[in-house]
Amino acid sequence: MLKQTKAIIYLSALILGFNLSVENANAQEGAQSVAIASDQVKLNIVLKPIQTILVNSSHDIVNFEYSSTDIYKSGVSKELGNHLSIFSTGGFEVSVKSDNESFKRVGGNTSLALSDMKIVASNGSKTNSSESYKTVTLSTATVNLIESTKGGRDLQYNVTYNNSAGGNDKYLNEYKYIATANTGKEAIFTTDITYTIIAK
Repeated sequence: MLKQTKAIIYLSALILGFNLSVENANAQEGAQSVAIASDQVKLNIVLKPIQTILVNSSHDIVNFEYSSTDIYKSGVSKELGNHLSIFSTGGFEVSVKSDNESFKRVGGNTSLALSDMKIVASNGSKTNSSESYKTVTLSTATVNLIESTKGGRDLQYNVTYNNSAGGNDKYLNEYKYIATANTGKEAIFTTDITYTIIAK
């Protein structure tokens, strides 16, 4: 009876050992059969340069009126607050030029020199504190007015148009009566100027 019991215990242990070996082998086989795959995605933050410039809509037309003896003597200068509004990603340059070769008389064939007008910008209600300004003598050449090493949103710049070169009675005899030009009441000399902004 004792021998039979030992034989049963031995057989049970043998069966248990076999089962454990099979389970371990199955586990290893299962681990080896798991497929591992991977792939990548590249994330790019793309910063594109954007520059915009707007002239204050209430300043689309700027008149320099010689309407008194004192003004014919002194000339006219006008500072326009927040005349230019700018958005720029990073540094920028703002240039100005005349689209015409002179101030041409409306309804006539006479003209005044562009060089009589000086243009200079200054800090408006909001700037980025990295600007430098140049006084520009108006011409058909593109000349930098504002240079900045930083960008910003809703940057505001004052602009002064200085026509004091027309003083000292320089324009005194430029008025000539033309019945068909503004009914002879006034002589208007005009040009268009263009502001341009580029990335720096």
